[in-house]
Amino acid sequence: MFHEEFKRYWKKVEQNLTCSRVSRKKFYRQTLEAADRFLAEQPEVNFAQVEEFLGSPQELAQSYLDTLPLKEISTFRRRWQWRLIAAIAVILLLLCVVIGVCFMKRDVVVISVETGIIDEGNISVPESLYAEE
Repeated sequence: MFHEEFKRYWKKVEQNLTCSRVSRKKFYRQTLEAADRFLAEQPEVNFAQVEEFLGSPQELAQSYLDTLPLKEISTFRRRWQWRLIAAIAVILLLLCVVIGVCFMKRDVVVISVETGIIDEGNISVPESLYAEE
């Protein structure tokens, strides 16, 4: 039961962490160990008391981020921004392709008009055509 509640709690913590996956995993292990130690010392507590000991998910995440070098956080945010831009670009490209395909599938009516030029001036007809046989 404790681990299910801890997983839900950790998901809330993770939403507030702007750091690398390696740092998140390290912090997860540290937090889980701290919670396990607290439970080992006081086995009769419920998860609400464990959460009170650890702090709210936002507070816990912020306290960890305060310990990280600023460079790691800014690098993570920069990479995240580029991924977001790339995702938006891919979505726009797919949208353009879909719109293009929709317009290509429309029925196109082609009207063909044949024209001929008749020149009635200076036409010479061979006399053999008028001759009676």
